[in-house]
Amino acid sequence: MPRVTSKRIDTKDLQGEGSFIVVRKVGWKQAKEVNKYLGVGDVSLRDDMTSEEKEKHINEEVRMTEDVLCNAVVEWNWSDEAGNPLPVPRSTADLDLLLAEEVAFILDAALGKSESDSKNSGSGSSTTSGSEEKTTPPLTNG
Repeated sequence: MPRVTSKRIDTKDLQGEGSFIVVRKVGWKQAKEVNKYLGVGDVSLRDDMTSEEKEKHINEEVRMTEDVLCNAVVEWNWSDEAGNPLPVPRSTADLDLLLAEEVAFILDAALGKSESDSKNSGSGSSTTSGSEEKTTPPLTNG
């Protein structure tokens, strides 16, 4: 039986009744790298890093996070405030169309954080009830 590589999640709390997202799960290696950077917290407040080290850290954190986000969404039926369909994020410009809460939700889902983790971290109030897992072909970075 093939490995389950994606998960369909109900997103009615973020996008309204009937909305969903199918998220590709991130591999362990990439999840460790992203969590290492995210776990440092706000580096601008650190006294033990030079300005150059802080800038390098922030740039790498942004790059890795955007990479996860632009590869995480397999499909969705999300829309903007006017009801126009939002593009599945594949670039920074696509991510810029989303609310911060939506981006945090996608990141948590891709990194495998549970529903209770997401609620406890305040990064989204969506439910994963009615979620369904399936096999998805890998996305190639091109």
